[in-house]
Amino acid sequence: MEEREPGIALASPQGRAVVAATVAGSSVAFLDASVVTVALPALGRDLDADLAALQWTVNAYTLTLAALILLGGSLGDRYGRC
Repeated sequence: MEEREPGIALASPQGRAVVAATVAGSSVAFLDASVVTVALPALGRDLDADLAALQWTVNAYTLTLAALILLGGSLGDRYGRC
């Protein structure tokens, strides 16, 4: 018979805290993407950028954010809670 590692039950206070932290992190990521979209007209005016340059800006920002999220996840898996 397999032994299961002890975990956090979702019905426990710790489980609710984990779910709340996950939802908060997801909300911040959504807000972050919205802020970039809202700032595009001002960026275009200030930098005299056309639509193609603004698309490159959004792509570069999204790619950098995704790479850092992957790096953070990898480091979290490797080192865990310190």
